[in-house]
Amino acid sequence: MKNEEILCSYQKGEERGVWLLIQLKTFAPKDVQEEIDAQIIDERKHDRLFSGRLKDLDIDCFGMNNSLEAVYDLAQACVDRKDWVESITIQAAIEELAMSTFTEKVMELDPGTQKVLREIIHDEARHLAFGLREMGKFAKGNEEKIRNIHLKVLDIFLGVFKDKKYTKQELGRLTATVTKAYK
Repeated sequence: MKNEEILCSYQKGEERGVWLLIQLKTFAPKDVQEEIDAQIIDERKHDRLFSGRLKDLDIDCFGMNNSLEAVYDLAQACVDRKDWVESITIQAAIEELAMSTFTEKVMELDPGTQKVLREIIHDEARHLAFGLREMGKFAKGNEEKIRNIHLKVLDIFLGVFKDKKYTKQELGRLTATVTKAYK
């Protein structure tokens, strides 16, 4: 995937994340409303940072890559069902994927984009901690639901990786990045 596609996917993911969080807040437990508000502010900031970086690089974006689009579609389905456990599980998976990908890609990108990613990674770590904490609260009795969301995310990414006919080395590296969230 080219750096332009990566940046576009990052920006579109942040944009879509804002919308999902706004919807998630409508059925979230009262004790986490302020944290969700803070995440909405962070995601808007990330969207602005990526949008600014894309403008600086004169890149026009029209969407995100198919695997990320499929993960956000899965997140939207969870939010549409107003299922807190599923929604917070996919939220944590998205944050882990973002952190893993940002951490892996940061050194491959130009210095301006590296600066943006380094700023965002700290927020993503906080968002991931929130998702994991919430999953922990509701894990008992919901193990199968949580496992199914993780398997769906893995299936989406592993299927896309295989379809793109990556070399064995590339496929191994990409698979390792995606599976970090589930170890």
